[in-house]
Amino acid sequence: MAIHLAILGFGIGVATPALTTVVVDAWPDDQRGVGASLVLVSRLVGIAIGLAGLTAWALHRFGELRGGLTVLAINDPGYADAALAAQAELTGTVLGETFLAAAAFAAVAVALATLLPPRSQPLE
Repeated sequence: MAIHLAILGFGIGVATPALTTVVVDAWPDDQRGVGASLVLVSRLVGIAIGLAGLTAWALHRFGELRGGLTVLAINDPGYADAALAAQAELTGTVLGETFLAAAAFAAVAVALATLLPPRSQPLE
């Protein structure tokens, strides 16, 4: 998981300053603070909504998959091992699906961003 988080951190570290620079440069000199603050607020609101949505979906999906499990009786000697294995498998499945959904959303966002027309002059 450390490699995946490092890749994620690198991507955020590369994208955030570039996005902020593009937006701030588009504003007139005396209003660049407004542009920078709008970028920051938009990013934070987007992160909060996106993370909340992905978390809600992941929890729903975990409950869905858990409901379809057939487990051993609690008094069975192999119950603890089977329960731990099932939990690990469910968690891995849900995390994989959640990261795949996040990657799909990011790909759609990048595709939409490429459709934006270039701005030739700063905002007035």
